[in-house]
Amino acid sequence: MPRLDKVYRLQVGQDLQFQHLEWRIEQIGKILVGLFLIAALCGVFGSGYLSRARAASPSASLIVDYDRFTRREGPSDVVVEASGQPHSELGIWFSETLVRQIKVEQITPEQVSTESSPSRTKYIFRTGIDGKTRVRFHVQPKNAGKMNCHIGVDGGEDVTFWSFVYP
Repeated sequence: MPRLDKVYRLQVGQDLQFQHLEWRIEQIGKILVGLFLIAALCGVFGSGYLSRARAASPSASLIVDYDRFTRREGPSDVVVEASGQPHSELGIWFSETLVRQIKVEQITPEQVSTESSPSRTKYIFRTGIDGKTRVRFHVQPKNAGKMNCHIGVDGGEDVTFWSFVYP
């Protein structure tokens, strides 16, 4: 039972040890709320500075822009810029593990053809006069958790990156 002391001529129960513990817990709570707000403003839970990311091959012949943080069954864009031969066809492939984790809703521009193998799915596009192509894949992640991604150019370089999918 707390000790009763006279405080300003009133008899009030005091427990200074408990009061200091309560103040410490309150300070920690304020710090955690502040960190949560900073993370939200930076894009950890939606759009913002930390939400978009870029992966590039060493020679920059393949560049992938993607959402680092996204939601399960929510819309997400993967933009692939790749270099090949002028006025020819270029194959961009997704690893089979990535294909199992996402649903491709739309591809802009539309691919010439699609080929599947046990290890990857390849989308074939026409290149421009400079041999480059820029493709936007509108995708939806199927499952929550860390998603390992592996995208490459047929006969060329590839990139590996991760994305975190919230439930």
